[in-house]
Amino acid sequence: MVLYSLKHCIQSPPQWHKLSSCWKNTPRHNEVLRLGNIARALFRRAPKDIPVNGYTIPEGWIILIAISALHLDNDQFNNALEFNPGRWKDIQTSVVAKSFMPFGVGIKQCAGVEYSRVVLATFLHVLITKYK
Repeated sequence: MVLYSLKHCIQSPPQWHKLSSCWKNTPRHNEVLRLGNIARALFRRAPKDIPVNGYTIPEGWIILIAISALHLDNDQFNNALEFNPGRWKDIQTSVVAKSFMPFGVGIKQCAGVEYSRVVLATFLHVLITKYK
């Protein structure tokens, strides 16, 4: 289906930009990425000693950030296992900044951010308009 979606976009390039801008950062797109994130974890190196709940992570140690645990945390997202695009209307910016990172964060963010957004938008467009 993804290959069919890409073929559809290549055959009608003017729609490529329209799809990208239309679906970029929409509540549906964010919710799909939150629940269906492929990258389950990120590795980062501690730049300095970091105190966490009475423990100290020494400088230079590798830290594993479990993205899926952040995305499915009921303290951050009510009914975290439920698909609910409406949650993005009233969500606080601090929650998004600290708990939503489908492509990683900082300078080591995934290079395929825009590509994946366009593919997802194209896939959903073709699924909705062409599926019988």
